[in-house]
Amino acid sequence: GMSVAVVEGEQVVFCEGFGKLSSAPSAAAVTNHTQFMIASVTKSFTTLLISRLIKEGRIAKGWNTTAERLLGPGVPQVAGAEWAWLSLRELVSAGTGFPRKDGMFMGVPWADLQDDKKCEEALWRALSSLRRVRQAGESF
Repeated sequence: GMSVAVVEGEQVVFCEGFGKLSSAPSAAAVTNHTQFMIASVTKSFTTLLISRLIKEGRIAKGWNTTAERLLGPGVPQVAGAEWAWLSLRELVSAGTGFPRKDGMFMGVPWADLQDDKKCEEALWRALSSLRRVRQAGESF
């Protein structure tokens, strides 16, 4: 199934759900309130927004800006100091050298993902187990 919303200006002019959540006979119908995982679409949004910030001069070193410079010294150290030197270019191109961790938030209660502090704690907990498996930029 799917949900469709049409927004004109700041007004929602159409919003409706179609189909079911799965092909199982007992699957719930999709409504205009059904939540779906956005998946990899966020990568495009994030990269577009970073591009705009660079173009506006708000990220002075552009794509070579390191994670440490962006996140600051108060960020928990995960995977040793391996994150500090990663550039925006490596982060958005999946060229960090870290293994994929699709679904690292699977099993985290939905309520925790809605709470900024709990979500951040879950993120750092998940990232703390990562170890680099190749050099940054070596493969994608």
